[in-house]
Amino acid sequence: MRSRIVAMSSSALAAVALSLAGVAPASAYSVLRRVPDATSACDAICFDLASKALGTGDIQTYAAPGVFLASGSNLLPTQDFTGISAGTMGNLCGTPGGIPASAYVCKHPKHFPPSLDAWEWDYDPYGNDTGLCEGAAKAIPGKPVILQVCGALLAGKDLWVPDTLRGTGPGTCLTGRYCPWYNAGGKALLPVVLKVKNPGVQLILANAGTSKTAGNRKQFCMAPGPFVSAAC
Repeated sequence: MRSRIVAMSSSALAAVALSLAGVAPASAYSVLRRVPDATSACDAICFDLASKALGTGDIQTYAAPGVFLASGSNLLPTQDFTGISAGTMGNLCGTPGGIPASAYVCKHPKHFPPSLDAWEWDYDPYGNDTGLCEGAAKAIPGKPVILQVCGALLAGKDLWVPDTLRGTGPGTCLTGRYCPWYNAGGKALLPVVLKVKNPGVQLILANAGTSKTAGNRKQFCMAPGPFVSAAC
């Protein structure tokens, strides 16, 4: 399964490049973007996302039309993602083009304090900004994580917010701690988090649940820079 996904990722790149050639970045947060030199990997600008359930050897990989976990490599441009801060929760909640005030992440400041950053995960093969971000068509359980044009009209569905309190391990959610990542478009009564589909390796949205610690398939670590299997 993993080998097939990696093969799809490599062969899909040409098709992705053609289909995206006419897409202009439409993000409301374009002022925060940093576009590295075009290389075979984003190097220090990029980050790897791994699941506690599958281990750090598998990282997020784009294979149209979704995002999966596949064997990590420093040679696959379909594993090039850049984390961009869209701003703090205090600045984004209830702001036009930001996160709706009714969103779960705006209603629970204990877990998501005003100083906490919300993140775009931009798809940047070879370090080139495509203007596409990881998100979902609807912020409800079961929806696959897909790439869509970044921007304000998505009402937070292209933004991800970590919850350190429901994670495990040392550090922070940006420095190796395993944490659940909430989709900012989730409603107050139906919060959704990133999850590895069970069974499988596809990334989807799932009900956040109420347990003190999120389940292993709902916990992810971020590691900056080139792929290192034991980074988390």
